[in-house]
Amino acid sequence: MFSILIFEGCVPLRKQILLQDLTKKSVRQLQTTDTLLPIQSFKYLLKPRDMLMVNMNNITNKGEYDISSFSAAGGGNGQMMQQNIGMVGYEIDSTGCILLPVIGTVKVMGYSVVEAEKIIQKLALKYIDNVIVSVRMINYFVYVIGETNLQGKLQVSQDRITVPEAIALSGGFKEFANRAKVKLIRQNNNKTHIYYINFLDQNLLTTQDLYLLPGDVVVVDPLRSKNVKTYTIANISLFISTLSIAILLYFNLRNLTR
Repeated sequence: MFSILIFEGCVPLRKQILLQDLTKKSVRQLQTTDTLLPIQSFKYLLKPRDMLMVNMNNITNKGEYDISSFSAAGGGNGQMMQQNIGMVGYEIDSTGCILLPVIGTVKVMGYSVVEAEKIIQKLALKYIDNVIVSVRMINYFVYVIGETNLQGKLQVSQDRITVPEAIALSGGFKEFANRAKVKLIRQNNNKTHIYYINFLDQNLLTTQDLYLLPGDVVVVDPLRSKNVKTYTIANISLFISTLSIAILLYFNLRNLTR
């Protein structure tokens, strides 16, 4: 009985190897077979309430417009979040626009960050010579909780992040993480959707589930074997130790009374 519980408290290797070809029957096959998978394209499109950091720089000569002179401007239909010289964060309003100083209203909803950057660059060149525009999203956060070595909020510095990347940034899976059934919680159109991701299956790399959207929550639940090892085996070990001490005391007292 005790040996069965010990076996239950162990995690088989097949439940630990990530991104497997599940058609392979042996671990040896998994570790010696090369695989070529199609790449799933992904492009995050900006939407209202996304926050953009717009950075514009130019080489200012005498008589040219100094970009730092309007860096503190803002407002209107784009909510300014942060102010620095030449760098201001703007929230996309309900119409899909941001209001930039000098340039005016710019519609960015429905475009990627790279596309929005090109649009702003083209408009800025009408007012400022030799301007260089860079745009990034500054409220792209995802959350990882559960059986990972680190938990919490991750800020995405690029315009995309995959689920494996989020797990890696969270320190990787713990020993008893259920890699076959990772939950992905996503808010969309005033509804909460719960998806399940199988990290043991390499086909994860070929689906749209590979990519996380802003606000996504990744939940890694424990395997049943964690409770077996943490509580059941520990309690049985304590019981056996207590029983052994009790038996030892019984025989010692018995010998003393003879």
